[in-house]
Amino acid sequence: MKEPVLDSLLYTDFYQLSMAWAYMLSGNKANELTGFEAFCRNIKSSVSGPNLDFYVFGGHKAVVSFVSKVKKEIATDEFREAFIDLVSPKVAPELRDVQVAEIRERWKTLPKSFKFQVYPEGKKVVPHIPVFQYQGPRWIGQLLETPILNLINGATGYNTQKHWDGSNSDKM
Repeated sequence: MKEPVLDSLLYTDFYQLSMAWAYMLSGNKANELTGFEAFCRNIKSSVSGPNLDFYVFGGHKAVVSFVSKVKKEIATDEFREAFIDLVSPKVAPELRDVQVAEIRERWKTLPKSFKFQVYPEGKKVVPHIPVFQYQGPRWIGQLLETPILNLINGATGYNTQKHWDGSNSDKM
């Protein structure tokens, strides 16, 4: 399977972008340290096959590659301006200039480093065991959530299907 390519942290949905924007405008909310985890909630027999009580994790390489790009990208003026260009058109015209100026000013003091862990490729995953963990500033976590879920969900389904079909059973 070809690894999915996400070149930008801005490959997310507008909800995540607008929440990060709101955090930046809400005092110190953007700077608060937070965490989130991605995990399987339950096992669906339509994906994992009959009598299997696990998924087979996929997406490790894609997540590591994406997050490595993100760590470089978020420190750039180009990222800041692209973020502003995506969100500011949705801001009420009478508030737009003030909010954009405030985002640009607060950007200077936003923390831009974080930690993460991702589950090993091809390993069995059972419900409620984290396959991805994030710890860092709230605003970055907000932007990472959707792309990370997109990278691991499809790849995990694919790996599980391969296992179910028997094409990968000797590697467990």
